[in-house]
Amino acid sequence: MSNWLEDIRAAWLGKVIGVRLGAPVENWSSQQIKDSFGTIEDFVKEYGVFGADDDTNGPLYFTRVLLDKSACEITSQDIADTMLNIIADEHGFFWWGGVGVSTEHTMYNNLKNGMSALESGSCRVNGKELSEQIGGQIFSDGWAYVAYDNVELAVDLAQKAASVSHDGEAIEGAKFVSAAISLAFKYKDIFEVMNRALEYCDPQSEYVRVARDVISYSRKSNGWEETLDFIQRTYPYSCYGGICPIIPNMAVMVMSMAHGDQDFRKTMLICVNAGYDTDCNAGNVGSIMGALVGIEGLYSPWVHKINDVVLSSGLLGSINSLDATQQTLYFGKLANSISPTLVDDRLASINDFSFGLPYSTHGFYGRWNRKFDGSHINVAMADAKFKRALQINVHSAFPQESVEIIKKTYFRASEVHDSRYEPSLAPVIWPGQVVSTRLKAECEGLFMAHLVVRDIEGNTANSKDLMLISEFGNFEIQIPRDFSLVAEVGVVLVCLDRTFLTHLWMDSVMIKGSVDFDWDMTKLPMEDYGLTFYMGNHREIAGCTHVNGDWIVDGGITCLSDERSMLLFGDVRWKNLQFEVDLQCWEQGSSVCFAVQGANNFIEIVRINQMEIHINHVVGKKFQNLSKLIISNVKYDQISLHIECDSHIIIFKVDALTVGKIFINKGSITGGLGFISARKNSIVITGIRVSKADFNINEEET
Repeated sequence: MSNWLEDIRAAWLGKVIGVRLGAPVENWSSQQIKDSFGTIEDFVKEYGVFGADDDTNGPLYFTRVLLDKSACEITSQDIADTMLNIIADEHGFFWWGGVGVSTEHTMYNNLKNGMSALESGSCRVNGKELSEQIGGQIFSDGWAYVAYDNVELAVDLAQKAASVSHDGEAIEGAKFVSAAISLAFKYKDIFEVMNRALEYCDPQSEYVRVARDVISYSRKSNGWEETLDFIQRTYPYSCYGGICPIIPNMAVMVMSMAHGDQDFRKTMLICVNAGYDTDCNAGNVGSIMGALVGIEGLYSPWVHKINDVVLSSGLLGSINSLDATQQTLYFGKLANSISPTLVDDRLASINDFSFGLPYSTHGFYGRWNRKFDGSHINVAMADAKFKRALQINVHSAFPQESVEIIKKTYFRASEVHDSRYEPSLAPVIWPGQVVSTRLKAECEGLFMAHLVVRDIEGNTANSKDLMLISEFGNFEIQIPRDFSLVAEVGVVLVCLDRTFLTHLWMDSVMIKGSVDFDWDMTKLPMEDYGLTFYMGNHREIAGCTHVNGDWIVDGGITCLSDERSMLLFGDVRWKNLQFEVDLQCWEQGSSVCFAVQGANNFIEIVRINQMEIHINHVVGKKFQNLSKLIISNVKYDQISLHIECDSHIIIFKVDALTVGKIFINKGSITGGLGFISARKNSIVITGIRVSKADFNINEEET
């Protein structure tokens, strides 16, 4: 029987695989692909750590509107407000190809300048060519994941989202893709899925006419190459204009599904070899086909190569670092919030590294060597926490040799392949938290093991060594408070005797406890991600993201720009924290923020003058003053702010003196930290101390 959460997992993995297959040949013609590779049969580029992609950014981030609104009440304006909240202005997330060239850039500029969501993507404002590009459908998968088999809801949400940036035929594309994914969870004939999905589109649209034409031609042609030739002659790019017009690309998608014989690998390879916007097309097709064939029908070598690593490049650094399993659980929790009958115990492990879903690895990998060689795979295991575990296959090992099985919890810029979509990352675990797991071995007495945690400065902490036996043994370590950004966590295995082909198993890696650290921010490094699409150099303060300005570390964190700018730091999942910030400079108009959920959702402490600070709650364009506090002639330099958040109560201290207490009507106070610079060097941060910060498991409560 189909498992709904594993269905979503299959669709999302299909999306990720498609993007990864198509990215190296994006916007190549079929002839250019043929001249370069003959026929693509596999990933043509081993990226290592793939930098991020707009096609996967969209589904993950746009659906965050459901954290604030119920599915039945969401409007296009709500989705537009979410976009402005989680996307930085002209860097990261999208292709910022210029206003009037990039549909998404044009939309964002319209919204930023106050245009409503009803107009921002309209044909009337932006013109037919720009409003009918491919972006109308490439971000629509997520609405089907969260609606699951509620096709009407998936289509409704996809249409509302697409209308923020697109119009006309592009909105038909959003409806088709979302409907097809949702239908494919139930119906298992691809032609039935496509035909039913087209019934949710405008029957008079060119989208429907061309899709039906391609389906009809595919049924009688001698192969996909013949159908592709028909598409290129009948519906060429030149008929539509723009960088990535939706109609020719949709035709390639339909063609690949029609000729793919319901086989995931065959369908995906047809789609990529056909050219055009290959990552977008293969991403949507992979999503539909993943839903159709389910987790067992995916092409496992591709899933293993992805190894669960999917970086993003929105404005929330900790969300950018989530892996594919955690992303699946996020979609699953939203689906459960919409339809409470969709239940699964595995949803509770969203902040852990659990192996309960098929193919779940969380990016763990072995630092194998010639003296200790092996591999890993996710397997079913009755005595594991969620009935699955990470199996470590030891191929060959020598006595007293060791190997690390590691999960990167924070990627340095030098470890990421490229900066096309400008990822900016924060860790997913923090000092003070406790890491635990269970390990067992096929052969007793053959291996010793311990947990290891390492920060970006190379500081290392180890748990006690234990001998592995045939039953699970417990391992636990607390991440030291004096650690910097936590870079990796894992296990160290030591072989005690010469061995060949044996197995060990690691159960879910659980993260608990409160965040607790004291950082000298003058020592935080700058991350250099390299060149962007536009030949700019992408640099970011480690663990941070930003909106506007040039933020640097120079005797403290500060901004060199005169425009109003914001720096975001920490983890959006922090709950009811206490924190203290040391400020070398805090001038009028600049703010320290907490409960930060994005660029337009936070509580700010803004300096009004030498005697007064205001506490404001900002949500989108709504501004609520919570309190006006008098401070006793506090200087503009060498200031310490201390904030305690305890459920509904927030206590404010300046230089150890309590200056105010407010009550807030929220279930919990959740989010990261932020800093707003009113002008050049108007705020300088030299230290941050965080304590008692729990992780919010039910993020929809934020």
